[in-house]
Amino acid sequence: MNFLTKGFLGLNILLFLCTMFAYISPAVNPNTTFIFSFFGLAYPFFLLFNIFFIVIWLFTKKRFSLLSILTVVLGWSHLGSIIAINEKNSSAEENSFQIVSYNAQSLEKIRNKKGVPDKELKVGYLEYLNAIGSCDIFCIQETSRWGVHTWNDDLKYPYRHGDDKASSTIFSKFPIIKKGKIDVRTDKAESHIWADIKVKNDTVRVYSIHFQSNKISSSTAKVLEDPDLQSSKTWKSVRGILANYKNSSIIRTQQATAISEHILKSPYKTIVCGDFNDTPLSHMYKILAKDKKDSFKESGSGIGTTFGGVIPALRIDYILADKRLDIIDHQIHKGNYSDHYPISAHIMLPSRS
Repeated sequence: MNFLTKGFLGLNILLFLCTMFAYISPAVNPNTTFIFSFFGLAYPFFLLFNIFFIVIWLFTKKRFSLLSILTVVLGWSHLGSIIAINEKNSSAEENSFQIVSYNAQSLEKIRNKKGVPDKELKVGYLEYLNAIGSCDIFCIQETSRWGVHTWNDDLKYPYRHGDDKASSTIFSKFPIIKKGKIDVRTDKAESHIWADIKVKNDTVRVYSIHFQSNKISSSTAKVLEDPDLQSSKTWKSVRGILANYKNSSIIRTQQATAISEHILKSPYKTIVCGDFNDTPLSHMYKILAKDKKDSFKESGSGIGTTFGGVIPALRIDYILADKRLDIIDHQIHKGNYSDHYPISAHIMLPSRS
């Protein structure tokens, strides 16, 4: 075995260990041990590198490919969290409704220098939103004053929960019979809201949630633009990124625990929509996804990326539905009007005998 082969095998073994840590990350509370959270965040890259090693070894030392093949097989259940293979179903059933979750980034990308939405950009933006379909319930995060006015004036939803200052808002074509906010004592209550909505012959409780941001996108962009590994400034930025992600992971876990407790008290079937700012291989996702159906895993197709920012391959926006509800389809609506993509799902209400 030559030096190059030994080097590649050593890297492959290291990759195996890193990927195992990623698999473990959902089970480990970041309040106890943070480092696993970082491995969970990097899982898509670990998967890509494992595939790379499988291909390399198949053309050189076939028996060595078994290590990465085993690694992928051991995490097969996690693979479905970022890549889904489901038959597309675009037909809406009579007893179904469409729900959308979208971080609108405060409409920053259609606002002019004065901070007001540009008229021409706004036309394209509304066409983009209308192309999503006949949205019955629209859960928005980072709405802003201009966002609320845009939805009120142009999309004309008759029911709304969330005021001009709210960072999360719920718009509905169905009557809202009760509504509220959740103060998780780690962030603004306006980021975590809920509404009991009378949908046809049933009532569902819908949550629009915006979890603690990592605040690492701009720092990551700077590091990627000039990755000078010899510079102390670069490593200082990297340490800052890790520290921010650590602190945010701990806060999100606390938020998820509080919201999960609120969900358990709901008298109705629940749907959680929102920007979780974390991946499916995170402890906070595990808390919220318990006894829920993930619309992407149930009915999505392809790669589930929902974040269009500098960090690629991230699925951090979700629609989690009560197990008593059926999910007909899941769509990701690519566009450049926010650093997030809207996601939508058709939800089927249980039939009444």
